[in-house]
Amino acid sequence: MSPRTATRPDAPHAPDAAHASDASRRDFLKLGATSALVVGIALRLGTPRALAAGAAPAAAPAPFLPNAFLRLAADNTITVVCGPVEMGQGVLTAIPMLIAEELDADWSQIRVEQAPTNPAYANPLFGMQATGGSTTIRAYWGPMRKAGAAARAMLVAAAAQQWSLDPALLRTADSQVIAPDGCKLAYGALVAAASTQAVPADPPLKNPKDFRILGKPRRRLDSFDKSHGKAHYGLDAQVPGLLVAVMSRAPLPGAKPVKINDTKTRAVKGVQQVITIPHGVAVLADGYWAASKGRDLLEIEWDLGANAGLSSAKVTAMLTDGANNANAIARHEGDVDAAGATAGLKMIEAVYEAPYLAHACMEPLNCTAWVKDDSVEIWAGTQSQGPTQGILSQVAQIAAKNVILHPQMLGGGFGRRFAPDFSIDATLLSKISGRPVKLIYSREDDMAAG
Repeated sequence: MSPRTATRPDAPHAPDAAHASDASRRDFLKLGATSALVVGIALRLGTPRALAAGAAPAAAPAPFLPNAFLRLAADNTITVVCGPVEMGQGVLTAIPMLIAEELDADWSQIRVEQAPTNPAYANPLFGMQATGGSTTIRAYWGPMRKAGAAARAMLVAAAAQQWSLDPALLRTADSQVIAPDGCKLAYGALVAAASTQAVPADPPLKNPKDFRILGKPRRRLDSFDKSHGKAHYGLDAQVPGLLVAVMSRAPLPGAKPVKINDTKTRAVKGVQQVITIPHGVAVLADGYWAASKGRDLLEIEWDLGANAGLSSAKVTAMLTDGANNANAIARHEGDVDAAGATAGLKMIEAVYEAPYLAHACMEPLNCTAWVKDDSVEIWAGTQSQGPTQGILSQVAQIAAKNVILHPQMLGGGFGRRFAPDFSIDATLLSKISGRPVKLIYSREDDMAAG
């Protein structure tokens, strides 16, 4: 049987290790050292290193490890590693759609993984690894499509070489390269050979009129796990020796506790420790209800500091004064009063006021932190993995590379989970207590703090 008539040849051997080489910052295609084609995009400065043989992108990447957004395996499965976090907006499906479109992939073979915390996964618009501002599709539209197109070009080149044909004569569809006579090679059969092909400098992208995946309804890839209780959120994190923390937070910015009576709190069964940190007083217990009950029994006298007289009325007055300040006018064009008088219009004035709005997430804010001698592990649904990693390295007084943040699914974000307060407090509590700590905000806690 000739190679051209084989629709599914035996899985090829792994390419020689010499084929895995360093790439420049402009390279966006990464060669694996196993029978899998790994494609990534370097979105930051520095020379990326080759992926270790068979290493999954989620395995503790070094700071300059390049993004590995795409893995094509010999069994035809296609794994997309999603840099942005999933908080209900659908990026775990949207990012794979961008790649699959240009790859001409069989959608049924697409799998998706949440990316680990690594600067290489930085949002191109932010310059840091974070999700927010409705930027995901705008930021990744070009890079993800380019990753898919580059992988497709390499697969076509590999098939052309095997068939001794001009690559221009071949087409792709449903994860197969197709010859003019109808012979087909599945992508899975080509991954080793494709890994030896030259990286296209600027692969052509599809004309939108030819899209068959983008812009078309697709069942979300995360729906099954969510509907079957298999999706992992921050609240699901469990580690040995875990204590649950609930806090009595400072009632105003800058307020500090000056006197604490925790006698009743310590009498609650399950309460283990009471700890004061800059943002309030925390009760650590064997479970949430004991911690919550203990927190409610705390007797705290607060020094409200400079904001002691703060009120909604004072906030309104401050904002009104600011809006009436001449420096508050960003642009002044035309004369409304004169135009109205000329047209004989009647001027009607009214003031509308709305209170502060909370970014109310369905899942309570939470973070599990485990501060060890030489590392910190964090399990949290956060929109700002990169900044949080850096901030927590300062909190724990440990190198940022030793802060391992495990991104969890977010039960809603809306910008609230961009703030690092809950992860900072959890890290402090773990460091002080010497135990892994899961800090949980109740709805009331979050409304007051947010």
